Amino acid sequence: MSNLEVKQTKLGNILIVDDQPDNLRILDQMLTEKGYLVRKAINGNLALQSAQSSPPDLILLDIMMPELDGYEVCKKLKKNSQTVEIPVIFISALDQTFNKIQAFEVGGVDYIEKPFQEEEVIARIKNQLTIQQQKRLLQSEIIKRQETELNLQETNKLLQKRSLELESINKELTAFSFSLSHDLKAPLTNVYMLTDILQQEYSHLLDQEGKDFLNLIDYSAKKMNHILEDLMVLSDLKERTLNMTKVDLVSLVKHIFQKLKMKHPEQNAELIIPSEIQAICDQRMLKIALDHLVSNAWKYSAKKEDFTIEFGAFLTKDYIREDQIIFAQCPIVPPLVAEITRVEDNNSEIIYFVRDYGVGFDIENADNLFMPFQRFHSDEKFEGTGMGLSTVQRIIHRHGGSVWAESKVNKGSTFYFSLSLPQLN
Repeated sequence: MSNLEVKQTKLGNILIVDDQPDNLRILDQMLTEKGYLVRKAINGNLALQSAQSSPPDLILLDIMMPELDGYEVCKKLKKNSQTVEIPVIFISALDQTFNKIQAFEVGGVDYIEKPFQEEEVIARIKNQLTIQQQKRLLQSEIIKRQETELNLQETNKLLQKRSLELESINKELTAFSFSLSHDLKAPLTNVYMLTDILQQEYSHLLDQEGKDFLNLIDYSAKKMNHILEDLMVLSDLKERTLNMTKVDLVSLVKHIFQKLKMKHPEQNAELIIPSEIQAICDQRMLKIALDHLVSNAWKYSAKKEDFTIEFGAFLTKDYIREDQIIFAQCPIVPPLVAEITRVEDNNSEIIYFVRDYGVGFDIENADNLFMPFQRFHSDEKFEGTGMGLSTVQRIIHRHGGSVWAESKVNKGSTFYFSLSLPQLN
């Protein structure tokens, strides 16, 4: 195809149908000069054959023709699926209103009277070709949207299927974890119970090395038992239904702190806490989370003669900055707010925190801080199972919140958490 034919094809492919050779010649010359690709048919039957073999972009159709007039040609075009969408402009010397109405009734889109003006013919052709182009673009867009919707539906179905599969797998893993932990507890309990009997009744038969081995068995069995208990708690948290109530967090933290003081009366510890902080949460779950956080604060501060633990809350609008990175590091150390019992500003969220001034850790290496069994200090320095922060994270996530930390080596740590705020009925 030559460059001229390509250009003409882009402008439009037009079929002219007229039984008068002079009319065909005039229209052909007029349209060709304007850059259109023109085809000609001298009667209705040839026009139908040409349109069906290679559908044009538009048809200029004379009405008064022998054998098959323009009305019949148009009717047949509109009954054929290959040609039904081709716009037909009638060109005729018939100027009666009846003729025009009949032309539109059989499917014509426009009507030009003879003798015609070149400018009128070109303008009406351009108008109809523009309409057709916009129609094709609209149809293409509709098809794309339909395909997109189908793809989205298929994607959603696939996601739902995968979600159900993952839910089933998670339930199986949770059940397996709980069952495994439960089944291991009984024989493990027997191990450290028998170890206690050996230490109490048969230690005199052992030399010092034997006693050390026995102590190591006892320590290992008890630590394994603690790990299994933590795993059972972690599994249970995922399945437990939340019982949302208004909870006095100050009372919970004070109770946890007093238990630690009773357990470690030799420690000179102080709790800094406001008079009232309330939250809508599951009290049992949040008590577990706070127990881990406060106990950690105590544990990692206990090497000092005197130490302080803080619990407080503040509003996000008082401190949010663009460089905050949750779950890993939070460089902001916000001031302690005396009392927060409700959120006055709907755009603000309450952030709770537990702070200590103990050994801290390197926050730059804390990417897996909330992963199970992740520890930053050895057992020789600080005992633990590495499950506490995983439990905290799961509880906070069950409440629709987030948990993150800020810490510096030998300068302490602050653990922050937020909770969603459901409305109680």
